[in-house]
Amino acid sequence: MKNISLWKDLEKIEKSKNTLTSNMETDILIIGGGISGFSTAIELLEKEQKFIIVEKKQCGLGITANSTGKLTFVQGIVYDKIMKNYDYITAFKYYKSQKEAMKKAYDNIQKYDID
Repeated sequence: MKNISLWKDLEKIEKSKNTLTSNMETDILIIGGGISGFSTAIELLEKEQKFIIVEKKQCGLGITANSTGKLTFVQGIVYDKIMKNYDYITAFKYYKSQKEAMKKAYDNIQKYDID
C-alpha cells in the first residue's frame, strides 16, 4: 500500500488564477492556505472579522499536504523531548492542547459539512 496524502487530491481542483493586482484593505492577513490558515479563517469568520488569506502556491499543498495535515496527540518523540527538557505537566499541557485541536477540527467538519 502506497502512502499518499489525502490533501494531494486537491491537485485535481483547478488552480486559482486570482492574484493580487491592487492594494487591498483588511484587518487581518493570514499567510498560508493550509490547515492552520483555514482553521484560523473559520475562527475569524465566526467572530465576523475582516481577513484575507494569501497563499504562494496552492491552498492545502504545502506543509499540510506533505505532513498529511494530521492532527494527533500520539507523538512519542515529541513527548520524549518534552520530558527530557521539561516535565510531566508540560507534556500533559501539550497533549491536552492537541486533543482540543482535534475536537475543534472535528466540530468544524461537522458544522460546515466538510468532506
